Formats: sequence, C-alpha cells, structure tokens
Amino acid sequence: MMMEEGGMDKKKEAKESTDKKIEEAAITLQSFMRQSIDQKRYGKIKKSARIIQSQYRTCHARKETQKKYHAMKAAAVTMQACYRGKRARDTYQRMRKSTILLQAAYKGWLVRKQLKERRALIKQEAAITIQSFLRQCIDQKRYVKIKKSARIIQSRYRACRARKETQKKYHAMKSAAVTMQACYRGKRARDTYQKIRKSTILLQAKCKGWLVRKHLKERRALIKEEAAITVQSFMRQCIDQKRYGKIKKSARLIQSRYRACHARKETQKKYLDMKAAAVTMQACYRGKRARDTYQKIRKSTILLQAECKGWLVRKHLKERRALIKQEKEMIDTKMGKPKKLGKMKRFRKWLRRTFSCSSSI
Repeated sequence: MMMEEGGMDKKKEAKESTDKKIEEAAITLQSFMRQSIDQKRYGKIKKSARIIQSQYRTCHARKETQKKYHAMKAAAVTMQACYRGKRARDTYQRMRKSTILLQAAYKGWLVRKQLKERRALIKQEAAITIQSFLRQCIDQKRYVKIKKSARIIQSRYRACRARKETQKKYHAMKSAAVTMQACYRGKRARDTYQKIRKSTILLQAKCKGWLVRKHLKERRALIKEEAAITVQSFMRQCIDQKRYGKIKKSARLIQSRYRACHARKETQKKYLDMKAAAVTMQACYRGKRARDTYQKIRKSTILLQAECKGWLVRKHLKERRALIKQEKEMIDTKMGKPKKLGKMKRFRKWLRRTFSCSSSI
C-alpha cells in the first residue's frame, strides 16, 4: 500500500510538472504574439504620424509664402501709387510753367508792340486782326493739347480699372483652387485613416478569433488560464481605449486647425476685397480732385486773360482817341493860308492810302 501511494504521488508530481511546463510555454507564446502585434500596430501608427506631420509642414510653408507674396504685392501697389502721383504732379507743373511762360511772352510781346506802334496808331487795326487770329490759333492749340491730355487720362483710368477687375477675378479663382486643394487633401487623409483603421480592426479580430479558438481547445487542460486570459483581455481593452482616446484627440486637433485655417482664409479674402474697393475709391476721389483743381485753374487763367485783353483794348482806344483829337487841334490851328490847305489835302490822301492798305490786309 505504501508503495502504491508513493507511485501515485510521483504520478501527481509528474502531472503537475508537465502542467507547469505547458503553462509556461503558453505564456511565452502569448507574450511573443502580443509583442509582434504591438510592433505592427506601432509601425502603422508611426507611418500615419509621419504623414500627418508632412501635411502640416507643407500647409505651414504655404501660409508663409502667401504672407510674403501679399507683403510684396502691397509694397508694389504703394510704389505704383507714388510713381503715378509724382508723374501727375510733374505733368501739372510742366503745364503750369508752360502757361506762365506763354502769358509772360504774350504780355511782353504786347508791351513791346505798344511801344513800337505808338507813333503809327492808324495801322493797328490790321495788327489787332492778326493778334485775334494768333490768339485763336493759340487757344485752339491749347484746347487740342488739353483734349489730348484728357483722353490720355481717361484711357489710363480705364486701363487701371480693367486691371483691377482682372486682379479680382484672379484672386477669386486662386482662392477657389486653394479651397479645392484643401478639401482634396483632407479627403485623402481621411481615406488613409479609414484604411489604417480597417486594417487594424481586421488584425485585432483575427488575433482575437485565433486566441478564442486556442482557448476553446485548451480549456479542458488549462483551467488556470481563464483568469489570466480575462486579465489580459481587460488590459488590452484598457490599452485600446487609451490609444483610441489619443487618436480621437489628435483628430479633433487636426479638425480645429483646419477650421481655423479656413476661417483665416475667409477673413483674408474679405480684407483684400475691402482693400481693393478702398484703393479704387481713393483713386476716383483723387482723379476728381485733380480735375476740379485743373478746371478752377483753367477758369481763373481764362478770366485773367480776358481781363488783360479788355484792359489793353480799352487803353488802345483811349490813346487813339486822344491822338486823333490832338491831330484835329493841330490841323485847326494850322489852317489859315492856301499852303496849309494843301498840307491838309496831303494829310487826307495819306490817311486814305493807309485805310485802303489796312482794309486790303
């Protein structure tokens, strides 16, 4: 009996040792499988993180280039405005100097003509007609120049307005292309994320099915492993929940960044539209102010010329009347002898000749 009991004890010990060895081998196999599954999962997550980082860096670089382009564009617009203003001021100064020179030359010419023709006032009728013709020619030339300048200003203004309209269309097309690119990239990123998620779910399902089948096969021989399997499943669930929480947070961050970028683009577009409208309004107001100042200067110059011409004509008439009166008084005082009458006849003949010459001219 003692021998039989000893043999039974040895058999029990041998069974327990074999059970322990089988349990240790199963634990090592489970750890190896978990390690391989975790390594694969880590590689996929690492690849997705790299893709997200590259997309974010490209978006940041694109924004930096857009900022530089807008700054350069604003500088070019200011330089163009300064250059156009300087050119308009230069043209105005040239026109002003030319008008002043013409007025000075004309006034000097009139004064010199008055000094030269004071002794021969009868011949001034032809000179007056010539002067009126010359003034008419000068006014016509001046009117032609002003008309040409007005046409040039109108053509420049229309070209500027057309260029601004084309720029607006270009900006609208560019913003539409940028939004389309952003939508396409977001869709591509979502598709890649869905593919990775589906592949991970399939791997998890296969691994879990394999484990369940293994547990069903070894349930009769491995009663102690049930507690370990439940603990492992609970730990895996906790790990998956934490990992899912991290992925969810990253997705929310990406969505918030994308919405902020979209809102910033919309505000930039509105700001550019408002800026373009303000620039057009400023240009129209400056052109109107320049035209008003030019019209005022032109009216004042015309009034000054008219006043000067009228004053000169009145002065010539007064001097002519005074000279005619003096000549009549001289003729009346010298009339008394027949010789004096011959002189009067000669004077009358000379007057007729001069009037006939002036009328023929």
